[in-house]
Amino acid sequence: MVVASGFLDPTQNSNGPAFGLWVALPAGGALVELPTTSSLSVDKFELTDINIYPNPTENILHINFKDFLETKTLLYDISGRVILNKILSNVNSTINVSQLVNGVYILELSNEKGRITKKISVK
Repeated sequence: MVVASGFLDPTQNSNGPAFGLWVALPAGGALVELPTTSSLSVDKFELTDINIYPNPTENILHINFKDFLETKTLLYDISGRVILNKILSNVNSTINVSQLVNGVYILELSNEKGRITKKISVK
């Protein structure tokens, strides 16, 4: 399970806690915080800037960018481990997920515009 908490813009909530993502491990214990950057902002990198499909997917995940910038791509399994670390270097990119176990993953994309995460299902 992934838990989101906090605010993208803490100034909108009396400088409350900043946005973060945490993963609950199957073995229990404390939540594990997923990496974040200070550039996380919906205003900088929006879902309308990219098209990720199909989701759910079986073999190939397509990532198309509206305005391309070299983009670092991380794919996390549900326990928070990085299982893919790749630089996407063109406007129409693909990720082969055919070797992954069926389940839910977190895709993180980051570039000069900011960072975004998206839940990806592999079936």
